[in-house]
Amino acid sequence: MTVNSDAASSSDDESRAPRRGGRRPSRRDEILQAAIDLFAKGGSRDTSIAEIASRIGVTPAAVIHHFKTKELLLSEVVAEIDKRRPQLFNSQLDAEFCHIARWGHAIEDNDVLANLIRLNVVMVTEAIDPDHPSHEYFVERQRRFRAQIEAVVRAGMDAGSIRLDADPAAVAALVVGATFGAQLNWFLDPAGYSAASTLDFFAAMLRNVLAPFPARPDPPRPTDPSAG
Repeated sequence: MTVNSDAASSSDDESRAPRRGGRRPSRRDEILQAAIDLFAKGGSRDTSIAEIASRIGVTPAAVIHHFKTKELLLSEVVAEIDKRRPQLFNSQLDAEFCHIARWGHAIEDNDVLANLIRLNVVMVTEAIDPDHPSHEYFVERQRRFRAQIEAVVRAGMDAGSIRLDADPAAVAALVVGATFGAQLNWFLDPAGYSAASTLDFFAAMLRNVLAPFPARPDPPRPTDPSAG
């Protein structure tokens, strides 16, 4: 049977009753959420349009109606990651790196955030392939993230809370690597590994390593043997 996806999607969206206390998700929102959930489990390349459609009980034609191609759906999912995900460093510079410690606890305590971060880990890993549609996006995204952390380090150096011989680029790379590694290990083995305790320790270690050197006391003045 041929399905008129335009008519089916339009009439279906119009008939959807609002949820108590808020708007019921549109068909487009449901498709996007289904893609997020399935990409987080099986990656984007191994998830078909048909699987996404089946998850919410629509035809593949309905998915194509809203997103045209799988590549466009993928780009929407990638944009949604950044829209929903709280930033590890916010606009207020945090030279104490407290956000790193809180990040691990947030992932372990919030199932919705954990699923989103799992999706991020899967998508970043897939995008290592230069031929992946989102490769360039994630390359630029990682550069922006490192630049943001470098700015935090430089601000701390200017304020006197970070030692002046620190390498902002190296610190940024370590922060990105540690947070991504902690997330990956926790998703692989949540029963045997704690992202929260790992990032607690890493943040404390980073603060200790980057702390300014204590001022050296002035050497004692030599006494004048002729005095007294």
